[in-house]
Amino acid sequence: MASIQNYPEEKFTEAAHDWDLERLYKDLELSKRQVAPHKRKGLTDIEKLHLRGLLCANSPDEIAKKLYKNSRGLNTELSKTIYRYVETLTNRLTNTLENWRDIYKWLEESGYKARSSSSVPSHAGANPKPQESVSEIPVSNNSDFVGREEAIAHLNKLVNEGAKVILIQAEGGIGKTTLAKKWFELQGLEYLELRVGSTPQNLNSVEDWLRVKLRDYFKENPEENFMIMLEQLKTQLQIIKIGVLIDNLEPALINGKFIEPQHSYYVELLTVLAHHSVH
Repeated sequence: MASIQNYPEEKFTEAAHDWDLERLYKDLELSKRQVAPHKRKGLTDIEKLHLRGLLCANSPDEIAKKLYKNSRGLNTELSKTIYRYVETLTNRLTNTLENWRDIYKWLEESGYKARSSSSVPSHAGANPKPQESVSEIPVSNNSDFVGREEAIAHLNKLVNEGAKVILIQAEGGIGKTTLAKKWFELQGLEYLELRVGSTPQNLNSVEDWLRVKLRDYFKENPEENFMIMLEQLKTQLQIIKIGVLIDNLEPALINGKFIEPQHSYYVELLTVLAHHSVH
């Protein structure tokens, strides 16, 4: 008979074959500090257990059954812990998770699923390549994305003219984020996504976002000081060509200006992204 102490480690262990669990645990620990700073630091064994269950494509009901738990209670626990942590980690708005399968999808999109070495972005080469013109790729090859040829062409024009930072402004629900993501896709560009937050009181930390991206995407040890981390980011962007999507900026603004204490973080980040030497 297994002891209760070892019980969490004996379930859903196959997740370790397909996912970078150690890195995911560490990053979710940072998210947990933002979501629930009053709770114990680090993921608990039970939180890790529930996460592995979801990563093994088990529904909450299936997890509850395998763990001999009450299904309703498990769903409540997930909604207070793992669901919120993953939303924060993947820069999504709070309570936007609609289905438990989103956990699997979002974390896979964020690069936590095990990948072959050939799919890891290459950062080799010390000298930056000249900025290339964006290609005029047709946008009508996707039946779910039509009628945006003019918008795509306008983005291409701005980039070809040397624009580094572009604001897409329109009413909510018009498809601003979809347009930006489609442009990156058409150009064959990877991009880092920073979701700002849902309200001025619930803004995601730019500093934490930068720290995670330096460590996990660029494979660089982030410094403690924010300004030094920005220099690290700038150096990387002078070497490789990659996009940055800052989504849902409105909550960080009042009358067109960044609110405190976010002001300096966003201004400095945008200053780096707009620098003539970065790709």
